[in-house]
Amino acid sequence: MNACIFKEARHPHDGLPSELYEIATAEFPALRMAWIEKAGHDDSIIHLPYALPGRGDKLLFKAKKGTAEMRIETRDAVGMERALAALIDRHWRTTRAKGYAGVEIAVVHLDPTSDFADIEADVCDFLRALTSLQEFYHRNDVAMIIEATRGTR
Repeated sequence: MNACIFKEARHPHDGLPSELYEIATAEFPALRMAWIEKAGHDDSIIHLPYALPGRGDKLLFKAKKGTAEMRIETRDAVGMERALAALIDRHWRTTRAKGYAGVEIAVVHLDPTSDFADIEADVCDFLRALTSLQEFYHRNDVAMIIEATRGTR
């Protein structure tokens, strides 16, 4: 597990996205963060578009909600959610909406406008949670369930 020990000097007001990008690229390269893709009315959701290889599947860093989320694109969101629920860690939870099912890990609610020095440890926890979701996605049993439940496009 990564220790999240990024030591370069940082300006305290650079903002969450730039700091997150620096740590993710230096210490969590498997997340493949090429850039910061923000969403939400206040940019508090950050997409990691290259972390998962499959067809619109993605990892999300939801700062204000306090969760790391994996979304799997599917035509059968109910079936996918049920299949994932049977495989997840007992501290995780499943989600679903039209077009996707997912898995969330509760981390901590973050205010993205905070000084980074105050939330750096929490950001590292988010990155660890995203890495856990990525590893879960790549497990053979999970990959087989995802492809079997994805639905015809």
